[in-house]
Amino acid sequence: GEAPREAEPGAAAAPLTLTFARHGGEKWGVRLKGNETTRPVVEHVHEGSLVAGRLALGDVLLSINGEELWGHKLATEALKRATGSVTLRLRREGASVEAEAAPQEGNTAG
Repeated sequence: GEAPREAEPGAAAAPLTLTFARHGGEKWGVRLKGNETTRPVVEHVHEGSLVAGRLALGDVLLSINGEELWGHKLATEALKRATGSVTLRLRREGASVEAEAAPQEGNTAG
């Protein structure tokens, strides 16, 4: 018999789940944009930070450890509170991300 098939990778804006190990007080190294009624969007990622090479400009943050993220202020506070094993769900729009930063090195699949 065939194994059940997962959704095809690269399906339109399928949510991604990333897990981070964060120590208390460690900086995330990400700057978010958005107002209080929208999902927070990644505006800047600091090189060498916790999220460098994993979060990309334009990523839309959906939840952190199961807590829905709405609004810039609430999202920032939720990120600050989260320590230990942190699960971040996000939506990444492939072609619509307008990255103004230089292409990242070492960002190969696998």
